[in-house]
Amino acid sequence: MKQASTLLIVLFLFLSQLFFNGCSQPENSSIKDIIPNINLEYNTEKEIVISDLFYSENYNVEFLESDDINIEHSKISNSVKLKSKSDFVGMTLINFTLEGVTCSFPVTIHKNASYKFQFTPDRKYKELYLFGSFNGWNRKDIAMTDEDGDGTFEAETTLEPGVYPYKFFGDGEEIVDPVNPNKVPNGFGSFNSLRTIEEKASEKIFLHVRDLNNETGVLNFEIEGSQFSKGLSNKNIIAFLDNRKFSAEIITLNQNSIAITLPPSVVIGKKTIRVAVTKGGRTTNFQHVILED
Repeated sequence: MKQASTLLIVLFLFLSQLFFNGCSQPENSSIKDIIPNINLEYNTEKEIVISDLFYSENYNVEFLESDDINIEHSKISNSVKLKSKSDFVGMTLINFTLEGVTCSFPVTIHKNASYKFQFTPDRKYKELYLFGSFNGWNRKDIAMTDEDGDGTFEAETTLEPGVYPYKFFGDGEEIVDPVNPNKVPNGFGSFNSLRTIEEKASEKIFLHVRDLNNETGVLNFEIEGSQFSKGLSNKNIIAFLDNRKFSAEIITLNQNSIAITLPPSVVIGKKTIRVAVTKGGRTTNFQHVILED
């Protein structure tokens, strides 16, 4: 009887190691929260207080190196600074250890397109700037320059799709864009020029939950987007049980279908499964599936 119990324990540990990669989080782990996805703008630093990510009795965390994100951890302020350090855009993972346990959380890196504004003044200005709703109407934040000396001043800024009122600012004077007919009253007896950034036409992508086979323990998902689904591999799939990253061995990918095999020995109590797919700078929605026993 004792030998049989020992074999069951060994089998459970083997299954835990097989089905989870990167986080062998025990049931009595101090992390009880589901660590959310963090949105990070490309080449922009973001500081996060670790206690805002999850609650723990202690925060003696150690962050592991990432290929895509520069990580600066301060134990004094209990915070971490994140900044993209490569050309990667999309979803990636940050790994850390706490009390000998390694866990992961997702980070999505966004990169907005850069747009150029031009202005050819009819007189000389000592200083010329671009400002608008995209920079909080800061008059001296984005300088305009005439590098080739042709008389046209230019400035670039990154913008998401939307409508942006703006102006130029030269030597203390606010200037409406003279070549842009699109403008609106600003409530101060003058006008603001308008720049509309259209959303690029692209294929819609979405991850759907298809079904869960209670007998086999297989959870099925379907990816919407035929072009996006081409050339996918298990490396494109990000899947968690709570804060534990699933091992690729339990994930089966067949064109636009994803199957994750969940052994009963691992799914005990109330658990949250999260799955997303990332490829070429685009990432699907996260699907959340809550399982209980």
